[in-house]
Amino acid sequence: QETLPLGAVLSVTDPASNETLLGKIHIIEMSERYLDSVDEAVSVNDSVKVRLLNRDELSFSMRKVPKPLTLEGNEVEGQVTNVSNSGAVVKMKQQGNMSELWGYLPWSEVEKLRP
Repeated sequence: QETLPLGAVLSVTDPASNETLLGKIHIIEMSERYLDSVDEAVSVNDSVKVRLLNRDELSFSMRKVPKPLTLEGNEVEGQVTNVSNSGAVVKMKQQGNMSELWGYLPWSEVEKLRP
């Protein structure tokens, strides 16, 4: 339907009612890797496979179902790649797994970690 700076609007057909609904995909749900732009993942009129994240908000994801993250001692090492007023984006590597994981760390959680 339409691309936006931080996501896209898409039309989906409800299989139960055959009704066309408008939903949304946030940029972070478009790929397992970090995207600088929505255009790296989708263009207007693309057909994409999605899974429903939230029925009430009609939000979707193009990402694969994530594998469980195994943490030793409830800690994982990561590299801060971007910061904002509300938190930081962190790139992590799961031990024994070469795939990169991305996460969002709100500043309120960082305060809990400080001695």
